[in-house]
Amino acid sequence: MIFASFTKVIWDFCEVEMKAPIEWLRNLVEIKSEPEELAKKLSLISIGVDKVDYQGREPILDIDVTYNRGDLLSMIGLAYEIAFIEESRLKLPKLTTDIAKLADLNDWQIKREEESCPLYVAVLLEINPVDSPDWIKRRLGLINSQSKGNIVDIANYVMWEYGQPFHTFDADKLKSQDIRIQKSGRSLEFTTLDGQERRLNADDILIFSGQEPIALAGIMGGQETEITSQTKNVLLEMALFNPYQIRKTAMRYGLFSDAANHFIHKPSPNTSMLALARILDLYQKYGRARIKGIKISGRSKVANPQIQLRTQDISRLIGLEIKSQDIERILTSLHFTLQAKKKNIWSVQAPHWRSDIKIKEDVIEEVIRGYGYWRLESVPLPIEFIKQEEAVNYNQDVQLKNFLTGQGLYQINNYGFLNQEEIKTFGLKTAKLIKVTNPISAEAEFLRTSLITGLSLYLGQNQLKSLPLTKPIGVFELNNAYNPEYPDNQQEKLAIGTYERSDLNRLLNNLIRYLHLDWSKFEIKKGSTLSLAGTKKISDVYQLIYAGRPLATLAKALDFWLVEFDYQRLLIEADFQPRPSRESKFNPIIEDLTFELNSTYQLMLEVLFQIAKLDQRLKDILVLGEYKNRLTLRLAYLSSEKQLSSSQAAQIRRKVVSLAEKKGLKLIGEIPAKRSLAQTNHNNQISKKS
Repeated sequence: MIFASFTKVIWDFCEVEMKAPIEWLRNLVEIKSEPEELAKKLSLISIGVDKVDYQGREPILDIDVTYNRGDLLSMIGLAYEIAFIEESRLKLPKLTTDIAKLADLNDWQIKREEESCPLYVAVLLEINPVDSPDWIKRRLGLINSQSKGNIVDIANYVMWEYGQPFHTFDADKLKSQDIRIQKSGRSLEFTTLDGQERRLNADDILIFSGQEPIALAGIMGGQETEITSQTKNVLLEMALFNPYQIRKTAMRYGLFSDAANHFIHKPSPNTSMLALARILDLYQKYGRARIKGIKISGRSKVANPQIQLRTQDISRLIGLEIKSQDIERILTSLHFTLQAKKKNIWSVQAPHWRSDIKIKEDVIEEVIRGYGYWRLESVPLPIEFIKQEEAVNYNQDVQLKNFLTGQGLYQINNYGFLNQEEIKTFGLKTAKLIKVTNPISAEAEFLRTSLITGLSLYLGQNQLKSLPLTKPIGVFELNNAYNPEYPDNQQEKLAIGTYERSDLNRLLNNLIRYLHLDWSKFEIKKGSTLSLAGTKKISDVYQLIYAGRPLATLAKALDFWLVEFDYQRLLIEADFQPRPSRESKFNPIIEDLTFELNSTYQLMLEVLFQIAKLDQRLKDILVLGEYKNRLTLRLAYLSSEKQLSSSQAAQIRRKVVSLAEKKGLKLIGEIPAKRSLAQTNHNNQISKKS
């Protein structure tokens, strides 16, 4: 068969565009309305008609078929819908070929992979290749399908009539009577009907005749077995393929044939067997075909599920009371079968061509679209105006993100769930996590309790990758976490992760200065409210206390350093307003002190926080650097009342050194008790440059 491409695939919306000539539809169903009016009626019952196009004087409906409504990729599927909205009679083809009475092809064998190909039917025909009848060529021409002779044209015609693709092989060109349908399993070269040689993937489903590939299953046949005007014997293929594998292959090669579009929209096996009888009728009538035999492998009949429906289910879901007689009328008109169980309770089964009807809600959707969406009461959506403080928070978010980006961090956004890698890597106990009632996948079963685990995994995965421009010192994330230990589970967090501890120290220092937090109000304690201490791959967990209340958690995870703030509390304590410093008539004394670190991270931070409380003349502290076991601090001494002397600066310095040494930090080098005025001025120049 020829896979003409007049369809336009819109994968973002899972839709395919179909052209439906009114003349073709009139042959199948009584149409009372004018084309434009019919288009409006179809759109009102959720069958999107883009426009009514014209080819000469022939009106053609341009219809968008959604992924779940594969039945609408056929003229007969549309005819059923038109009969419903027009309350008119159907004029479906009368089928004469009895599939059950056809002889079996005993000498032919079919082997298939059930997952890839649930049904495969092969029919061997002796046929007379002639020109197609005018009415078939005319209708195919209306949908831009060129005539290729009766063998190919009839296959294309029935595909659009019933929604079931076929493929025709020149049987005399086949190497074997053993037909295999399976994944390639290896990469190989294959020339398709369009004359292109393609390098096929090991996951592609292929049709084999013996060891030779003869078709890229569900998409396009091979050039070597193509039908020509000399063809006498035809092997007709009618099959169903795995729609997800077909879609994957079609996307890989950008080869969206009409057949591929139909298979992706999942034809019904029951409709497929009707289409087979139809194509055999037409071959016998317009090709004087003689049917030599048939081979069927797989299930050719599949029953749609029985679904229990109650009137109260409908009213609860759509908020509208629909009378039971109206429900029965609508579903019966749509060819559903209903069996009354009790008053206002039915067992409902969809017609065989509606394989999209799986659950109760699907049936209710049919009821409401038949009843009329426009009859639903319009209820305005509840609108809450943004409060002023929320608008302020938004501005603060932007300011803070800009600041962190300027510090050399990249912003990321992880999913709000703990994936299996996180749970396994960190040894998280699922019994203590918040489990989602109806997860979309195994990767979304549990809500994350902290941003730290996901952030550290991200740092690990991207540590060796080349990143845009320059490699960042780390990343940050502003998002929600869900702590099961708190009544209000959802909490907004700001997490920062760096590759080096010294970078995190510098960031904390700069962040404290930027937000105008008071160093003297900080404390640090072992452990955390996040219960991360002792978790696999996480160590050095500390709690930052500010003004007597928990503010953040510090942790080392997978050899990376991270801090996670309670974001709302941070916003409460922070001051985003710029504070222009008043010009002081006195000069600060600036000096750098380097200490040898033989203590824990906790003690080091304690030293920083306690230094700020030592003397009110100690105006600023800056972590200048941390290398191996050395920590360098830059201190600024300043009095608002007078110019500090060298001896007064030395007095403050002695307090700092004494506190540090008590905590296990040893001063490196010696500092003279007094400094000259020249040294003080030199330090002041450093301060101004900084």
